[in-house]
Amino acid sequence: MSVGELAATPPRRGRRWLLFGSLALNLFFIGIAVAFAVRSPPPRWDRNVLVRIEWVASTLPAVDAAILRDAVKVKQDAIETSQKKYRDARDHIRDMLRQQPFSEPDLRAAMTAS
Repeated sequence: MSVGELAATPPRRGRRWLLFGSLALNLFFIGIAVAFAVRSPPPRWDRNVLVRIEWVASTLPAVDAAILRDAVKVKQDAIETSQKKYRDARDHIRDMLRQQPFSEPDLRAAMTAS
């Protein structure tokens, strides 16, 4: 076959579908990339329990939010104390994991205490 004959032969139907499929797949992936680029980042999750309770209260109707806030005010000191104990226990476990040389019994004791 000469070059002229190759240019004169019509393209196969399979190649058209392959080209169409490739184009569709590329557009699909471009659409996903654009969607991820445009969407807003997820809100930062605050580890403070009182902040999270306030966030929940802001989503409730006013009467229910007042009930929740009043219940939290009564227990606020206990919540803060419990939260501090939890963070201290977590920090102690991290310290046990970093300890050189590593001591499994000390880690187990710290985890049991928490």
